[in-house]
Amino acid sequence: FAESSCEYQKDTSQSADNGAIYSDCQLGAPSLTVSCSDSADLSGCNNNRNANKANKGVEVWTRIVQSPGLYQGLTCEQAAAAENKANGGGKMDVQCDGRGICRE
Repeated sequence: FAESSCEYQKDTSQSADNGAIYSDCQLGAPSLTVSCSDSADLSGCNNNRNANKANKGVEVWTRIVQSPGLYQGLTCEQAAAAENKANGGGKMDVQCDGRGICRE
């Protein structure tokens, strides 16, 4: 048996249209799982012989899916990309594995 205060917060990410409920995917905060320096090939950087050489690397951010969304709301990939754009970030690839994890 559990007690309840019967308090609730309205979820503004949901809207109703003709009885259908739309809800966007909800993602947790991003967590850096692979840094750029961890992914770059630094083997050509010994003894400053190639001081002008540019090394490429990628960052991988992981997010937990808190709610996958309903009906025609944003998918988790779309929600992550929209949030990144709103925060001033550039284009990124997002892949969600269907088990509650998205990688950006």
